[in-house]
Amino acid sequence: MSNPNTESMPMISNRQSNAQIIKAFISNFISSLSGKMFSFGLGLMLLDETHSAISFGLNMLITPIIGLLCLVPIGNLVDTYPHKAVLTGSLLARITALFLFAISINFFIGNNKLIPIVLFLIVDAISTNLNDTCYSAAIHELVNRHTAAELTDTKRHFFIFDPITGTGRRPV
Repeated sequence: MSNPNTESMPMISNRQSNAQIIKAFISNFISSLSGKMFSFGLGLMLLDETHSAISFGLNMLITPIIGLLCLVPIGNLVDTYPHKAVLTGSLLARITALFLFAISINFFIGNNKLIPIVLFLIVDAISTNLNDTCYSAAIHELVNRHTAAELTDTKRHFFIFDPITGTGRRPV
């Protein structure tokens, strides 16, 4: 199941491209803000429960390791299957993991809370990498070639504050 050939895809008008850019800007803003708030809140909860400073930065430790380990498999997955199916599966896995995390977190006490948190952070990191890679690979499917650079720039604008917030995620 390969991605469709770009010559067989219908032409995207400037109006449709501009609408996609506005949607992408709003979506990236909400996603960036909520993701960073969730990571910070999760770190604070861990710090409160475990009284260990290392648990506060656990997300900053797990995300790059998973990114390195899954770099090639994620690229192959995105290149092999339709982007929409990969994105849908990735988001469903993330929502399922979040639901299971919310249900199971109170069954653990103290340092044992790290178990469901680490598992959730692994699923979240894989899902984030899949989403970012799919988004980059699908830009040509969302807008015409003249506005592709603008769409890429909307994604990059939200990485300006990453050093301040401590998320350190790379632009796509």
